[in-house]
Amino acid sequence: MEEYSPGDIVEIETPSGLAYVQLTHSHPSYPPVVKILVGPYESRPDNVSVLASKDATVAMVPLSGVLKKLGLRHSRVGTTEIPHLEQSFPIFKTPI
Repeated sequence: MEEYSPGDIVEIETPSGLAYVQLTHSHPSYPPVVKILVGPYESRPDNVSVLASKDATVAMVPLSGVLKKLGLRHSRVGTTEIPHLEQSFPIFKTPI
């Protein structure tokens, strides 16, 4: 099972096309925080790093485990810096 690090952009092959997420935070007590990037796409965009610069939904997701359980092919296709305003651990509406 591939593990991802903050900044990694992950391509996920779905029935609707290629989806992208960026892992933004990891914490030993919580699942990773991922930013769900705009998509899906029929083919990989020329510069996937640009996708991470746009506002997007974030969620805590045990990414590698979920992808394995769903049997979705996935791979790291890039790494880019987390935008400055998103570098602090996010505050979620439901206490954790």
